[in-house]
Amino acid sequence: INANSEIKSVVLSYRNDSYISEENNQIALVHMINEFISANKEVILVLQAPSLKVKINQYLAVSEAGQMSDIPGKLRSEWSAEYLSKVNFKSLLTTKVQIVDPANHFCNQDFCFVTKKGLGLYFDDHHMSLSGSDLLVEEIDQFLSKK
Repeated sequence: INANSEIKSVVLSYRNDSYISEENNQIALVHMINEFISANKEVILVLQAPSLKVKINQYLAVSEAGQMSDIPGKLRSEWSAEYLSKVNFKSLLTTKVQIVDPANHFCNQDFCFVTKKGLGLYFDDHHMSLSGSDLLVEEIDQFLSKK
């Protein structure tokens, strides 16, 4: 990636909630980001989407048949306590890194949702579906179009 001058931007998005609390993993992530920035790449870091307690189909099984609404998953405060308490590497990042937090799209003040407007936001219990990913596209695109 760094050697290819045609690549101007790098979007980092992956499941990281299970190991991001380990200092070595945080250091490795910061090092990788700094390498991209040193190579004049724009870096957009997508934080982990709020994980669910169970797989999405278990939430759908208990919803009313044909329901086309928002189905809550876990409390936003619960997700923040689980994840954001582990994500203390953000202070190590340069201000050149753009951060996208899926919780800002998947959650309101109280709940993180499994579905929004009848669209499933997850493929399983922690990976975003295409519908879920689509919620982030506009924000990512705004960062990319600023260049």
